[in-house]
Amino acid sequence: MKKYSIEYIVQPSDIDELNHVNNIRYVELVQEISKNHWFKAIEGKIPAKKYIWVIATHHLDYFRSAYLNEKLEIETYVRDFDGKYSNRVVNVRNLESGKLLFKALTKWCLIHVESQKTTEVTDDISSIFI
Repeated sequence: MKKYSIEYIVQPSDIDELNHVNNIRYVELVQEISKNHWFKAIEGKIPAKKYIWVIATHHLDYFRSAYLNEKLEIETYVRDFDGKYSNRVVNVRNLESGKLLFKALTKWCLIHVESQKTTEVTDDISSIFI
């Protein structure tokens, strides 16, 4: 598995009325890092506008809260492919303690942009990630 990660500092706009990162913000971070990983990985290999991934399902586990100005490591990788789908893992950890705060397993469906139809994941795509 080829992993991709970023460091992220919790911003005021991430915080909810309980003074920790809003659960919806974690879902947004899943989408952002997944998209960034896709575009970075395919750069120079596959035309960026040929395909788009859409979310089919999310399985989310919230373990601990994150707070304002906390430094996080957000890591993702594609666990496997299944026909038209990829199963992607996203882990969010506190950068200093290494403790896991959040984990997502997200199933994504590959869409061919021109036809707007689902399409099988080809070997040239899967070999980039696995």
